[in-house]
Amino acid sequence: MAVRYSLDEVISIFMGFGYIVLEDNYVNNKTRMTFYCPDCESEQTLRLNDLVQGHLCPYCGTLRKIENMKEQAKLQRKAIDIAKEELEKKGLKLKGKYKNAHTKIKYQCPEHPTSIQQARLGDIRYYKCCGLCRIENSKLTYEEVAERFRERDYLLLSTRYENSSTKLYYRCKKHVDYLQQIDVGSITQGHGCYYCAIEKNSGENHHWYNPNLTQADREASRSFDPENAKWRMAIYRRDHFTCQVCGQKHDNLNAHHLDGYNWAIDSRYDIDNGITLCIICHRSFHSKYGFGNNTKEQFHEWIGGKR
Repeated sequence: MAVRYSLDEVISIFMGFGYIVLEDNYVNNKTRMTFYCPDCESEQTLRLNDLVQGHLCPYCGTLRKIENMKEQAKLQRKAIDIAKEELEKKGLKLKGKYKNAHTKIKYQCPEHPTSIQQARLGDIRYYKCCGLCRIENSKLTYEEVAERFRERDYLLLSTRYENSSTKLYYRCKKHVDYLQQIDVGSITQGHGCYYCAIEKNSGENHHWYNPNLTQADREASRSFDPENAKWRMAIYRRDHFTCQVCGQKHDNLNAHHLDGYNWAIDSRYDIDNGITLCIICHRSFHSKYGFGNNTKEQFHEWIGGKR
Protein backbone atom coordinates (compact mmCIF):
# COMPACT_ATOMS: atom_id res chain seq x y z
CA MET A 1 0.00 0.00 0.00
CA ALA A 2 1.38 3.43 -1.01
CA VAL A 3 2.45 5.76 1.82
CA ARG A 4 0.48 9.02 1.96
CA TYR A 5 2.49 11.95 3.28
CA SER A 6 1.13 14.86 5.23
CA LEU A 7 1.90 18.47 4.26
CA ASP A 8 4.44 18.76 7.08
CA GLU A 9 6.24 15.59 5.89
CA VAL A 10 6.34 16.95 2.34
CA ILE A 11 7.76 20.26 3.56
CA SER A 12 10.40 18.32 5.52
CA ILE A 13 11.39 16.29 2.44
CA PHE A 14 11.77 19.43 0.29
CA MET A 15 13.82 21.11 3.04
CA GLY A 16 16.14 18.10 2.97
CA PHE A 17 17.11 19.20 -0.57
CA GLY A 18 17.43 22.84 0.49
CA TYR A 19 14.07 23.94 -0.98
CA ILE A 20 11.39 26.02 0.79
CA VAL A 21 7.79 24.92 0.06
CA LEU A 22 5.44 27.84 -0.67
CA GLU A 23 2.22 25.76 -0.82
CA ASP A 24 -0.25 25.32 2.04
CA ASN A 25 -2.10 22.39 0.46
CA TYR A 26 -0.92 18.87 -0.58
CA VAL A 27 -3.08 16.21 -2.29
CA ASN A 28 -0.74 13.40 -3.41
CA ASN A 29 2.76 12.72 -4.75
CA LYS A 30 1.72 13.84 -8.25
CA THR A 31 0.68 17.29 -7.07
CA ARG A 32 3.00 20.01 -8.35
CA MET A 33 4.38 21.88 -5.35
CA THR A 34 5.67 25.44 -5.68
CA PHE A 35 8.98 25.97 -3.89
CA TYR A 36 11.80 28.47 -3.61
CA CYS A 37 15.31 27.38 -4.73
CA PRO A 38 18.06 29.39 -2.99
CA ASP A 39 20.68 28.29 -5.59
CA CYS A 40 18.97 30.02 -8.53
CA GLU A 41 16.91 32.37 -6.33
CA SER A 42 13.68 31.58 -8.17
CA GLU A 43 10.32 29.94 -7.62
CA GLN A 44 9.83 26.58 -9.36
CA THR A 45 7.31 23.71 -9.32
CA LEU A 46 8.06 20.02 -8.84
CA ARG A 47 6.11 16.89 -7.92
CA LEU A 48 7.10 15.02 -4.78
CA ASN A 49 7.38 11.79 -6.80
CA ASP A 50 9.95 13.39 -9.16
CA LEU A 51 11.93 14.83 -6.25
CA VAL A 52 12.17 11.43 -4.54
CA GLN A 53 13.38 9.85 -7.82
CA GLY A 54 16.27 12.32 -8.02
CA HIS A 55 14.90 15.17 -10.11
CA LEU A 56 15.85 18.55 -8.68
CA CYS A 57 15.14 22.19 -9.46
CA PRO A 58 14.26 22.41 -13.19
CA TYR A 59 15.91 25.81 -13.65
CA CYS A 60 19.14 24.67 -11.99
CA GLY A 61 19.09 21.61 -14.26
CA THR A 62 18.75 23.85 -17.32
CA LEU A 63 21.70 25.97 -16.15
CA ARG A 64 23.80 22.81 -15.68
CA LYS A 65 22.92 21.64 -19.21
CA ILE A 66 23.96 25.01 -20.62
CA GLU A 67 27.28 24.83 -18.77
CA ASN A 68 27.87 21.28 -20.02
CA MET A 69 27.14 22.34 -23.59
CA LYS A 70 29.59 25.24 -23.26
CA GLU A 71 32.23 22.86 -21.94
CA GLN A 72 31.58 20.43 -24.80
CA ALA A 73 31.85 23.31 -27.27
CA LYS A 74 35.24 24.24 -25.80
CA LEU A 75 36.43 20.65 -26.12
CA GLN A 76 35.07 20.50 -29.68
CA ARG A 77 36.91 23.69 -30.65
CA LYS A 78 40.06 22.28 -29.08
CA ALA A 79 39.58 19.01 -30.99
CA ILE A 80 39.11 20.90 -34.27
CA ASP A 81 42.32 22.85 -33.60
CA ILE A 82 44.15 19.55 -32.95
CA ALA A 83 42.74 18.08 -36.16
CA LYS A 84 43.80 21.15 -38.16
CA GLU A 85 47.27 20.95 -36.64
CA GLU A 86 47.59 17.26 -37.55
CA LEU A 87 46.50 17.96 -41.13
CA GLU A 88 48.85 20.93 -41.48
CA LYS A 89 51.76 18.69 -40.45
CA LYS A 90 50.99 16.60 -43.56
CA GLY A 91 50.46 19.68 -45.73
CA LEU A 92 46.69 19.04 -45.85
CA LYS A 93 43.72 21.35 -45.32
CA LEU A 94 40.57 20.57 -43.32
CA LYS A 95 37.46 20.87 -45.52
CA GLY A 96 34.60 20.08 -43.16
CA LYS A 97 33.57 19.48 -39.55
CA TYR A 98 35.47 17.31 -37.13
CA LYS A 99 33.40 15.17 -34.73
CA ASN A 100 35.65 12.53 -33.21
CA ALA A 101 38.50 10.14 -33.95
CA HIS A 102 36.11 7.48 -35.28
CA THR A 103 34.43 9.74 -37.84
CA LYS A 104 36.02 10.39 -41.23
CA ILE A 105 36.90 14.02 -41.93
CA LYS A 106 37.08 15.71 -45.31
CA TYR A 107 40.40 17.18 -46.35
CA GLN A 108 42.19 18.51 -49.40
CA CYS A 109 45.72 17.83 -50.61
CA PRO A 110 47.52 20.63 -52.50
CA GLU A 111 48.82 18.02 -54.94
CA HIS A 112 45.21 17.10 -55.82
CA PRO A 113 43.24 20.37 -55.47
CA THR A 114 40.22 19.06 -57.39
CA SER A 115 39.67 16.11 -55.04
CA ILE A 116 38.09 16.22 -51.58
CA GLN A 117 39.19 13.10 -49.71
CA GLN A 118 38.00 11.45 -46.49
CA ALA A 119 39.86 9.60 -43.75
CA ARG A 120 39.91 9.16 -39.99
CA LEU A 121 42.36 11.34 -38.09
CA GLY A 122 44.25 8.27 -36.85
CA ASP A 123 44.80 7.09 -40.44
CA ILE A 124 46.05 10.55 -41.44
CA ARG A 125 48.53 10.46 -38.54
CA TYR A 126 49.75 7.00 -39.61
CA TYR A 127 50.40 7.77 -43.29
CA LYS A 128 52.86 10.37 -44.52
CA CYS A 129 50.67 11.67 -47.34
CA CYS A 130 47.12 11.74 -48.68
CA GLY A 131 45.41 8.67 -50.11
CA LEU A 132 45.92 9.69 -53.74
CA CYS A 133 49.60 10.52 -53.18
CA ARG A 134 50.02 7.15 -51.49
CA ILE A 135 48.56 5.38 -54.51
CA GLU A 136 50.78 7.33 -56.90
CA ASN A 137 53.90 6.66 -54.83
CA SER A 138 53.22 2.92 -54.63
CA LYS A 139 52.23 2.50 -58.29
CA LEU A 140 54.76 0.57 -60.34
CA THR A 141 56.06 1.82 -63.65
CA TYR A 142 55.78 -0.37 -66.74
CA GLU A 143 59.52 -1.06 -66.55
CA GLU A 144 59.21 -2.24 -62.94
CA VAL A 145 56.30 -4.50 -63.91
CA ALA A 146 58.27 -5.95 -66.81
CA GLU A 147 61.19 -6.61 -64.46
CA ARG A 148 58.94 -8.60 -62.10
CA PHE A 149 57.84 -10.74 -65.04
CA ARG A 150 61.47 -11.27 -66.13
CA GLU A 151 62.37 -12.38 -62.60
CA ARG A 152 59.86 -15.22 -63.03
CA ASP A 153 61.12 -16.12 -66.54
CA TYR A 154 57.95 -14.74 -68.12
CA LEU A 155 57.80 -12.75 -71.34
CA LEU A 156 55.44 -9.78 -70.87
CA LEU A 157 53.41 -9.17 -74.03
CA SER A 158 51.00 -6.43 -72.93
CA THR A 159 52.27 -2.92 -73.63
CA ARG A 160 49.85 -1.05 -71.36
CA TYR A 161 49.76 -1.14 -67.55
CA GLU A 162 47.31 0.76 -65.36
CA ASN A 163 47.36 -0.73 -61.86
CA SER A 164 48.03 -3.92 -59.90
CA SER A 165 44.65 -5.38 -60.97
CA THR A 166 45.26 -4.95 -64.70
CA LYS A 167 45.25 -8.32 -66.50
CA LEU A 168 48.45 -8.64 -68.54
CA TYR A 169 49.21 -11.13 -71.31
CA TYR A 170 52.43 -13.13 -71.03
CA ARG A 171 54.13 -16.36 -72.02
CA CYS A 172 56.08 -18.60 -69.70
CA LYS A 173 59.48 -19.52 -71.22
CA LYS A 174 58.88 -23.13 -70.18
CA HIS A 175 55.45 -23.22 -71.87
CA VAL A 176 55.70 -20.78 -74.76
CA ASP A 177 52.81 -22.40 -76.62
CA TYR A 178 50.31 -21.08 -74.09
CA LEU A 179 49.17 -17.44 -73.98
CA GLN A 180 48.25 -16.63 -70.38
CA GLN A 181 46.92 -13.70 -68.34
CA ILE A 182 47.76 -12.52 -64.82
CA ASP A 183 47.82 -9.28 -62.81
CA VAL A 184 50.84 -7.88 -61.01
CA GLY A 185 49.14 -8.30 -57.64
CA SER A 186 48.96 -12.05 -58.21
CA ILE A 187 52.61 -12.12 -59.35
CA THR A 188 53.59 -10.34 -56.12
CA GLN A 189 51.63 -12.90 -54.08
CA GLY A 190 53.57 -15.75 -55.68
CA HIS A 191 51.05 -16.92 -58.29
CA GLY A 192 52.18 -17.59 -61.84
CA CYS A 193 52.13 -19.97 -64.78
CA TYR A 194 49.27 -22.46 -64.57
CA TYR A 195 51.20 -25.20 -66.35
CA CYS A 196 54.27 -24.79 -64.13
CA ALA A 197 51.95 -25.21 -61.15
CA ILE A 198 50.60 -28.47 -62.60
CA GLU A 199 54.13 -29.80 -63.08
CA LYS A 200 55.16 -28.69 -59.61
CA ASN A 201 52.26 -30.61 -58.06
CA SER A 202 52.41 -33.70 -60.27
CA GLY A 203 54.04 -37.08 -59.72
CA GLU A 204 55.99 -37.54 -56.51
CA ASN A 205 55.29 -33.92 -55.51
CA HIS A 206 51.53 -34.48 -55.35
CA HIS A 207 50.02 -34.93 -51.89
CA TRP A 208 48.06 -37.99 -53.10
CA TYR A 209 51.08 -39.68 -54.65
CA ASN A 210 51.09 -43.40 -53.88
CA PRO A 211 54.63 -44.89 -54.01
CA ASN A 212 53.17 -48.42 -53.92
CA LEU A 213 51.70 -48.15 -57.44
CA THR A 214 53.69 -49.41 -60.42
CA GLN A 215 54.13 -47.42 -63.62
CA ALA A 216 51.68 -49.81 -65.32
CA ASP A 217 49.09 -49.01 -62.65
CA ARG A 218 49.59 -45.29 -63.21
CA GLU A 219 49.32 -45.54 -66.99
CA ALA A 220 46.07 -47.48 -66.61
CA SER A 221 44.49 -44.71 -64.54
CA ARG A 222 43.36 -41.49 -66.17
CA SER A 223 43.91 -39.65 -62.85
CA PHE A 224 47.65 -39.89 -63.52
CA ASP A 225 47.38 -39.16 -67.24
CA PRO A 226 48.93 -35.73 -68.04
CA GLU A 227 47.37 -35.80 -71.52
CA ASN A 228 43.95 -36.19 -69.98
CA ALA A 229 44.60 -33.14 -67.75
CA LYS A 230 45.52 -31.07 -70.83
CA TRP A 231 42.44 -32.36 -72.67
CA ARG A 232 40.21 -31.42 -69.73
CA MET A 233 41.58 -27.88 -69.59
CA ALA A 234 41.17 -27.50 -73.37
CA ILE A 235 37.49 -28.50 -73.02
CA TYR A 236 36.98 -25.93 -70.23
CA ARG A 237 38.62 -23.16 -72.25
CA ARG A 238 36.63 -23.96 -75.37
CA ASP A 239 33.35 -23.90 -73.39
CA HIS A 240 34.39 -20.76 -71.47
CA PHE A 241 34.32 -22.66 -68.16
CA THR A 242 30.52 -22.98 -68.44
CA CYS A 243 28.25 -26.02 -68.10
CA GLN A 244 26.75 -26.56 -71.55
CA VAL A 245 23.47 -27.83 -70.05
CA CYS A 246 22.49 -25.52 -67.17
CA GLY A 247 24.87 -22.59 -67.75
CA GLN A 248 26.68 -22.71 -64.39
CA LYS A 249 30.07 -21.03 -64.60
CA HIS A 250 33.53 -21.65 -63.15
CA ASP A 251 32.79 -23.78 -60.06
CA ASN A 252 32.48 -27.58 -59.75
CA LEU A 253 32.93 -28.44 -63.42
CA ASN A 254 33.67 -31.79 -65.08
CA ALA A 255 34.91 -32.56 -68.60
CA HIS A 256 32.67 -35.36 -69.87
CA HIS A 257 33.76 -37.86 -72.55
CA LEU A 258 30.93 -38.26 -75.07
CA ASP A 259 32.30 -41.61 -76.23
CA GLY A 260 33.59 -43.38 -73.13
CA TYR A 261 37.22 -43.01 -72.06
CA ASN A 262 37.46 -46.75 -71.49
CA TRP A 263 36.63 -47.87 -75.03
CA ALA A 264 37.06 -44.89 -77.42
CA ILE A 265 40.86 -44.97 -77.17
CA ASP A 266 41.51 -43.15 -80.46
CA SER A 267 39.36 -40.19 -79.41
CA ARG A 268 40.32 -39.97 -75.74
CA TYR A 269 42.10 -36.67 -76.22
CA ASP A 270 39.97 -35.32 -79.07
CA ILE A 271 38.30 -32.11 -77.85
CA ASP A 272 35.35 -32.87 -80.13
CA ASN A 273 34.75 -35.90 -77.92
CA GLY A 274 34.29 -33.80 -74.80
CA ILE A 275 31.86 -31.31 -73.26
CA THR A 276 31.83 -29.25 -70.06
CA LEU A 277 29.22 -30.20 -67.46
CA CYS A 278 28.70 -29.05 -63.90
CA ILE A 279 28.98 -31.74 -61.24
CA ILE A 280 25.19 -31.96 -60.85
CA CYS A 281 24.50 -32.46 -64.58
CA HIS A 282 27.40 -34.89 -64.82
CA ARG A 283 26.01 -37.00 -62.00
CA SER A 284 22.54 -36.83 -63.53
CA PHE A 285 23.82 -38.31 -66.81
CA HIS A 286 25.81 -41.13 -65.18
CA SER A 287 23.02 -41.97 -62.73
CA LYS A 288 20.90 -42.82 -65.79
CA TYR A 289 23.47 -44.46 -68.09
CA GLY A 290 26.09 -45.64 -65.61
CA PHE A 291 29.88 -45.29 -65.86
CA GLY A 292 31.84 -46.78 -68.75
CA ASN A 293 30.80 -47.73 -72.29
CA ASN A 294 29.00 -44.40 -72.66
CA THR A 295 28.23 -43.05 -76.16
CA LYS A 296 27.40 -39.81 -77.92
CA GLU A 297 23.97 -41.22 -78.69
CA GLN A 298 23.28 -41.62 -74.97
CA PHE A 299 24.29 -38.04 -74.35
CA HIS A 300 22.06 -36.69 -77.15
CA GLU A 301 19.17 -38.77 -75.85
CA TRP A 302 19.73 -37.47 -72.32
CA ILE A 303 20.10 -33.84 -73.39
CA GLY A 304 16.94 -34.13 -75.51
CA GLY A 305 15.02 -35.23 -72.44
CA LYS A 306 16.42 -32.26 -70.46
CA ARG A 307 15.12 -29.78 -73.06
